[in-house]
Amino acid sequence: MQIAANKFTESTAIPPVPEIYFKNSEEAKQSEYAVITLFALATKHALDMLSLRQLLEDQQLSQVIIDELVRTYEEHRQDFVLRQLNLGHYLPNITDVQWRIMADVKSSTSSQSSGEVGFHINLGCYHPHSGDRESIVEFVCNTEEIHLLINKLKDVERQCEKLAKE
Repeated sequence: MQIAANKFTESTAIPPVPEIYFKNSEEAKQSEYAVITLFALATKHALDMLSLRQLLEDQQLSQVIIDELVRTYEEHRQDFVLRQLNLGHYLPNITDVQWRIMADVKSSTSSQSSGEVGFHINLGCYHPHSGDRESIVEFVCNTEEIHLLINKLKDVERQCEKLAKE
């Protein structure tokens, strides 16, 4: 946020997006992240337009930048609130894993095959009252990636066991 704030105090006008990315794409990405974080936190704490403006003025940002951020926040605040309501307050509790192997094979219509095996993984949970399954995360990975994932999960398990013994 500080990098974005420093950049916002230096100029009096907001340059167009292609120019921002051309000059320094890394700082542009950090600035985007800072703005998204600002809007997410402002929404979480139910800030109104005046409270957000005061917060930004306390950071000594350029007035042009403050006006643009406050205008954008106010214009999209209802969307931010609705989106945040869909996120929930806790991390998902994954209680079920479904998977299947996918293989690229030759067929009568295609003479080419990569011969690679892929894994389709679906992590989810069952609702306690209805028993319905909800998918939380779904992804596809190759053999190497599944091995890396399994090894990282084993590391997590070892760390949890180590902490439980202490």
